[in-house]
Amino acid sequence: MDWNIAAVVTLKKGGGCRREGLSTPQAEWFAEGNQVVPAGSAEVSFFRLDRPKTTYAAQWRVDKFQGPVRQPSKYRCGIVEKLLRGSVHGNAQFSEFFKFRRFARESTLMTSNHDGLGKFGRFTLEEIINRGGMANIYVATDENRHTYSLRRLHSSDLFDFAGRKQFRRGCEILAQIGHHENIISYVEHGKIEGTDYLLMEYVEGTNLKILMSRDDEVLLENVGNILIDMASGLDHMHECGFIHLDFKPENVLVTRNGAVRIVDFDMAIPRPEVPKKLPRAGGTPAYMPPEQLLNSGVDHRSDIFAWGVSAYEVLTGSKPFPGESPKQILRAQVDRTRFANPRQINPDIPPELERIILKCLEREMDQRYPFTSVLVRDLSAALYV
Repeated sequence: MDWNIAAVVTLKKGGGCRREGLSTPQAEWFAEGNQVVPAGSAEVSFFRLDRPKTTYAAQWRVDKFQGPVRQPSKYRCGIVEKLLRGSVHGNAQFSEFFKFRRFARESTLMTSNHDGLGKFGRFTLEEIINRGGMANIYVATDENRHTYSLRRLHSSDLFDFAGRKQFRRGCEILAQIGHHENIISYVEHGKIEGTDYLLMEYVEGTNLKILMSRDDEVLLENVGNILIDMASGLDHMHECGFIHLDFKPENVLVTRNGAVRIVDFDMAIPRPEVPKKLPRAGGTPAYMPPEQLLNSGVDHRSDIFAWGVSAYEVLTGSKPFPGESPKQILRAQVDRTRFANPRQINPDIPPELERIILKCLEREMDQRYPFTSVLVRDLSAALYV
């Protein structure tokens, strides 16, 4: 029996609850942290393994729950099949599990061909642009046929309170940043049918990571301007009192004529006067500076490091500090005996541009550029733009 779904059971425990993941052999077990559920209940969520944390196949609330489900790790692979048959091993008793099994399977088939397109409040979601772990982005039109980009939080994350808070904070920060030609333009944010959304300008373009992967002519013809515009967008953000903390090629949208828009402000925070420790880990390790990986305190110079990693990757096709885990990446940042200067990989890089990138990649914050405005100035001089 090969069910291509897995289950997450949310159990009440004291004043809060605990989540236990139950998975089939095709996927790793995961848990998303503490949530809160009504007393005397358990929630069982089934999700598709080919799109984990993105599309849930079905949800079923069970009001009568007796005892915790406690299984050693080595039994996880077998539990789901027993769960789906309605004979859970342990002290838990769920009602109507045969009915639930049929419902879960039907929902899996239904969601595989459904991307949430159609009416969403006063908007019509015409096409999906990007699927993300927290939200999907759509081409949306309003009643006057104006076109926008609409980012909608997954409805399956209803109980992910931390995720919803992070999404809303990103929306509020984008609203406060104000208009700039290198930052995606904010229109509005709010709730429709209980689901959080963010409305932005619609820009026809592709993220920089994809352009790099296919050696796109747009990138090859505009690489100098793209590097400057990325730094200029960050500089505007810093001047407005915020830092990005997840700057990377995937979060840089490039239009057909080479114009840049920085996107995704979920990790952004107010710019601190002195380096500040983060309350929780976040970001993309390959682009994070040592102080962010160690959580020893970040500021705007952490974004400058991320710009340096991105510029290095754009110009060489490889990352400056490779690694499969945050620990390996940090080790490569500290011990640079195997570090290759950009011109060793791509001799066509101007020496002055290499110097700028290396200054951004300095291990110590005080040795990097003090402000992004100085970085923009030096880039413009080095590239004669």
